[in-house]
Amino acid sequence: MIKIDYIFNDNLGEIELGLLTGFESKEDILESIGTSTLEDIIIEDVLQILNPDIDPTPIMVARVRGGDRGEPISPKSEAERLGFSKLVATIDDSKVIII
Repeated sequence: MIKIDYIFNDNLGEIELGLLTGFESKEDILESIGTSTLEDIIIEDVLQILNPDIDPTPIMVARVRGGDRGEPISPKSEAERLGFSKLVATIDDSKVIII
């Protein structure tokens, strides 16, 4: 099980997930700790439960399309944009702190 602690739109909560989208086993998830791919999937899977009406697709801005090279889009900035002020996943003894 993956324990998720969150604050979403000022609501504190905790949920448990089985597997994450795109992963076949918990071992696959553990091997992905530290990657933005895992963090993005956690955001999407949790958001699907909390508010499936919100589209988690990142907004493409000029800096991503080749314009201004400002700050890159990170899982943290996406989580904030979507309404999270805390999002932490605990997988076995490992923590994935997104925000």
